[in-house]
Amino acid sequence: MNYVFPPFVVISILGVIQAYRFHKQLVPTVVGTVSGLSILFGFYVGWQLTLMYIGMLGLLVSAVLGHLASRKQEKLCQT
Repeated sequence: MNYVFPPFVVISILGVIQAYRFHKQLVPTVVGTVSGLSILFGFYVGWQLTLMYIGMLGLLVSAVLGHLASRKQEKLCQT
């Protein structure tokens, strides 16, 4: 777990940043980046499970917000 979990969190942060290039919405990007960093902070500084779970919930919220922003962007492109 120590070798697998942190790289996947970093990949998710990079994915959030990459998604920003498509939908140009700052809120999902900030929520996802802060959530990913809180997971890494909770993982490496004192194994704070509460902070890690909040970060995971934040990544889920960021994914939903990013999906909604992408759908909105697609609608704008079709008109």
